[in-house]
Amino acid sequence: MITFICPSIRPKYWDYIYKSIHHNRIKYEILFIGPKKNLGYKQTENCKYIKSYVKPSQCFQIGAANSKYNLICLLSDDIKFSKKNILNEIKKNKRLIKKKILLSLKLKSYGVKTWLPSKEYNYMPLPVAPIIEKKLFFKVGGIDKGFLATFHDLDLYLRILSKGYKIKYLDIIIEERNRDHIEPSLYHRNSGVDKKYFQRLWFRKGKFNLKRVKKVKRFKQKNLVNITQPPYGKWKNTGDFINSLKYNYFYFIFDKFLRLEFNFIYNVYLKLKHLIVVRHLATILKKIRSS
Repeated sequence: MITFICPSIRPKYWDYIYKSIHHNRIKYEILFIGPKKNLGYKQTENCKYIKSYVKPSQCFQIGAANSKYNLICLLSDDIKFSKKNILNEIKKNKRLIKKKILLSLKLKSYGVKTWLPSKEYNYMPLPVAPIIEKKLFFKVGGIDKGFLATFHDLDLYLRILSKGYKIKYLDIIIEERNRDHIEPSLYHRNSGVDKKYFQRLWFRKGKFNLKRVKKVKRFKQKNLVNITQPPYGKWKNTGDFINSLKYNYFYFIFDKFLRLEFNFIYNVYLKLKHLIVVRHLATILKKIRSS
């Protein structure tokens, strides 16, 4: 019935996601795509891992291209489900999909109900991880490769809504996990660049408009799993050796020091940033981070 596509850098949560979704009598699969495999994880018919070092937006395109079922749902690996047997709820409402309705989940982000209409989007309801027909995903252009790691899903959903689709929110709430001290935040590190691109596509003179300005930059199928397609962000290098060093505990700690993402470091920086030496050091670290 459905394929859940989940780019992942946190394989420690795979079992939780699998157990939250699993249903003996409903057909489904979960595709985890990313640089790290859970060493204790055994690939099954329902749960598969695709190794890739490409950017997160491209991982979703990989998942759609390799999905087995006619329905797909885009998820992240740092979520918790409010209930089990979510497939029952999806199956019960499945018939509505043919009536141009997106079956949407609901998301709580650190307690905030993100599915509620906001002023930024003219109070238009927006879907959260909706259930999409795979043929519709490709018909509207799939994921736009102009995005690195954020806003690509919202861009996709807006393209679907612009075709006249409506939203039905299912009684399924997902909630973002609190990150531990070494886990990177894709939103924190990439939303600045991605949001500027997103706003060029959907905003006119600072106001949202449900009419996209430019055509979708489509991914090429060739080497989709193995080579990041531009813009690259930090994902240009997709070689095994370099990435085996990057995706480990000590690298993440070092990287967070460089980015001043530990609160106590950032607080020290705020107190001393008026010093010339500190400003020069911050400039050097910024260049290192962007290289």
